[in-house]
Amino acid sequence: MSSSGVKVLIVGAGIAGLTLAIFLERAGIQYFILERVFEFKPLGSSMVLSPQVLRVFDQLGILPELEKVSGVCVSGVYMSHKQNVLGRIDVSFLEERYGYPNRVFSRPDIMDVLLRFIPKEKILWGKRVLSLLQNHEGAMVRCADGTTIHSDIVVGADGAYSAIRQALYDSIKKKNIRLPDSDMSPLRFDQFSILGVTERVDHLYPFPGEGCKMYNIFPSNPDQVYVHTIPYDDGRIAWRLSGPCLSKYLNGEASFRCSDWDTESIDDLKKYLNDAPAYIIGTHTKVISRIMVEDKFYETWYHGRTVLVGDGANQSILDSICLANLIVELPTTHPDDIEQMFSTYYSVRAPQARKAVAGSKTLGRIISADTPVGSVMRNMVLKLLSGPLNVKSMDGMYSGRPLLNYLPPIPLKGSLPNTAKPVTFGIGAEAKRSRATVV
Repeated sequence: MSSSGVKVLIVGAGIAGLTLAIFLERAGIQYFILERVFEFKPLGSSMVLSPQVLRVFDQLGILPELEKVSGVCVSGVYMSHKQNVLGRIDVSFLEERYGYPNRVFSRPDIMDVLLRFIPKEKILWGKRVLSLLQNHEGAMVRCADGTTIHSDIVVGADGAYSAIRQALYDSIKKKNIRLPDSDMSPLRFDQFSILGVTERVDHLYPFPGEGCKMYNIFPSNPDQVYVHTIPYDDGRIAWRLSGPCLSKYLNGEASFRCSDWDTESIDDLKKYLNDAPAYIIGTHTKVISRIMVEDKFYETWYHGRTVLVGDGANQSILDSICLANLIVELPTTHPDDIEQMFSTYYSVRAPQARKAVAGSKTLGRIISADTPVGSVMRNMVLKLLSGPLNVKSMDGMYSGRPLLNYLPPIPLKGSLPNTAKPVTFGIGAEAKRSRATVV
């Protein structure tokens, strides 16, 4: 649909990269995905997609396929280490208010669905990026296998501490442009987690009815693990363990591998798994994954012909919706037009991303408090979020439910009005607005 004939190179075949690829595929934009591994690895545990992003999958016609491999989340339950309930955050009202519920997925399941909607020849496996060159004429990525790929735009969708981010920073520093100190500070990996999915265990552990509930079990002291579990409809449990006691799993390569998924045996963890459902986790999971991340807002999102999308599932999909809408409107591949496009993208998405990171950090500090005073504050916050403040906070997150401007719009679902406005490049914006009204 773009008159520019733009060619896009997406680096990273995770949720962000695959979603953007589907958006570009529907728009008829030329693209390829580079992925460093040689084949898809079914790693990871659970993730939740919000009403904000489910709407665009409904517009694409993909939602029925996603519904087949997901469950509806109705609440989050927070418990003490003795499994006494400290608070419940109800989310059962989301579908009535925003048109869609929170849906819980196994990461391998959602990846499998997304891969079905991308032509196989568009994903180049085993392409580890070594360097990035960009100039007035275009961009070139060089891979470890000796190949080079040319494009007009490079999109880094390969994690918080990605190869493209580092290559982008290198190109900026070569021009003697100072990067913000916060962007250059090392990641602290204070959210190191170990996670996995059990075999079917509903015959061993009673599953609650009336929809999926997320269970969060706080440790009795800092030497124990925080346990997060989500029962699936098919009898499996998705789980995540986190806590300072797991820091020994960090290694000297951490600063270069923080966005990688790694696998190992469950055996070394069994000493931490004293309670049910933690015991069931340990005895009925064959392979686990580990991931090292930190909630961090980066000020630098683009330079030249290279742009980055976020790392978290929902934020990265919202980034991709905005970016795809702008790429479709790109009039030419001239650097000035690309600069204007990236600037618009940043102005729309950065404030929302900054707010999301700040909120996540604040909630994380409160929820994971391990002092007596912190525990009291945590219980107070949980009580507040169990009441009317819950709906108000959800409205702040889910009132804006964007669509792809270049596809036929779908009717608005849910009782709350939509606050999302069409994001346009600027050139021909009035004509675009006339046919891409907010619905």
